[in-house]
Amino acid sequence: MKDRIREIRKAKGLNQTEFGAKIGLSQRGVANIETGSNITDRNFNAICKAFNVNPEWLRNGVGEMFLDDREAILQSVVEEFGLTDESALLVKTFLELPEEHRSGVIAFAKTFARAMAAQMGLETPQRSEMPLHPTTEQKREIANRELDDEEAAAKRGTASSVSTTTFGSRKVFGNGS
Repeated sequence: MKDRIREIRKAKGLNQTEFGAKIGLSQRGVANIETGSNITDRNFNAICKAFNVNPEWLRNGVGEMFLDDREAILQSVVEEFGLTDESALLVKTFLELPEEHRSGVIAFAKTFARAMAAQMGLETPQRSEMPLHPTTEQKREIANRELDDEEAAAKRGTASSVSTTTFGSRKVFGNGS
């Protein structure tokens, strides 16, 4: 790995001091890594992130040295959300689809979610109740509507309990029937 780190530094045209500055190491720290000191996970990840390096290449010499921008973005998402390899493949495959196919996948997912909710006896929200990025006012309206529903159920004497999963997405458990 030490030789690959030196190769990255030289490919970027940096001396050890400049390279170290980008990953939070001193010149001596970079020199130690390049002469065979063990690399910490923190430094490994810092190198991959700062220089858009393919982690598999850095670790094992497999693949290309640098990730293309799209792969770097995906790698960032994988790390940020702790995605499994299968989840990362799902996201990557979805993003690589043409727009009309992505729309089809989304339509299928909505239909599937509604069918599952109906099968489980759960109330499904209407699209108008689920703003993509609700404003504070929309959040208040949704919360007030859900509180009103709970109060009405309590007055009717039903054992209905409403649980908010996301703004506008409600699950109803036990409707007293």
